[in-house]
Amino acid sequence: MDGERSLREQADEEPLAESEEQIDEAKRVAEENQEVAESIADENVPPPADPPGRETGFSPS
Repeated sequence: MDGERSLREQADEEPLAESEEQIDEAKRVAEENQEVAESIADENVPPPADPPGRETGFSPS
């Protein structure tokens, strides 16, 4: 039974580890976005322009 339990635990841990990585990545991106927003507000620098395809979902290719 211990063998079965450890397999179940491993199966449960894999999605958990992946979710934790996604959460860490989202936090990192949010921090970067906050830093950019603060620098824009402080320096009155225009935000970087997104290509039209990103805004509309249009892809020229």
